[in-house]
Amino acid sequence: VLTAAPEGGVWLDSSIFQTPGQAIAALQPRFSSAPLATGAVIDPALLSRALSGGENLDDAERLRVGRALLTGVGAPLAAAEGFSLVEPLAAEWNAEAAALVAEANAAKGNIEAAYAAALRAQAGKVGGVAALVPRLEGQLSPGTLLMVQERILSEWSGRDDWRAARDAAEAEGDIAMLRRMASDVTAGRGMPRSYVQGYYLASLAAAAGDRIGLRLRERIDARFEDAAGTGWEEARSAAAAAALETWTSGGLAGRVVEMAGGPE
Repeated sequence: VLTAAPEGGVWLDSSIFQTPGQAIAALQPRFSSAPLATGAVIDPALLSRALSGGENLDDAERLRVGRALLTGVGAPLAAAEGFSLVEPLAAEWNAEAAALVAEANAAKGNIEAAYAAALRAQAGKVGGVAALVPRLEGQLSPGTLLMVQERILSEWSGRDDWRAARDAAEAEGDIAMLRRMASDVTAGRGMPRSYVQGYYLASLAAAAGDRIGLRLRERIDARFEDAAGTGWEEARSAAAAAALETWTSGGLAGRVVEMAGGPE
């Protein structure tokens, strides 16, 4: 078995493939007569400490042991014990732990809890969770989905900075920034997903004639086209009313016209 798992990882760019020797040195290949766990096997002493309550373990150790117990790779499968190790980390917005908690809750049928954890993991840009989020959304009612989104967004540590950036974009009439923020919050790119906030921001961009903002608003609406009477209509109306308020009383329309050189 040939295993390439360089310590600390390595970027596979052209610089390491100039010669075979450079590639070998960078990839640190290992040969064995049996499959290796590539460093995933948990030290027995560490595993014992974790199973005895996890006291005096740092976050990295809790995450490593918890992952092994939840997946059965590096230690025998023990989902309950692994979950107890990583759940506190997920609650503190450790994105990798949140991804593990999301998968574990989904497997147990705890869809709402799984979705909340998946949103935290997605905000932390954890690979692999992007496919889980829409799968979970398909199992939630629109009302519950929107409720969880807004709760997780309100708990996000970056919410104040994000709101300040949104307010600044509105104050400056920066439609390109509003469109970008609409795209990011709708996708959950670097922040928790929120269809309501995405609709609000996309509506502002669309009002200024931005075609991307218009298409994004239409896509969000289409996402709930079969969800009449389930909470989306009320949420959309509130977002639309907030956008109108920002556009008129908030002065965004005037700033957009001013930046465009005056009214037509």
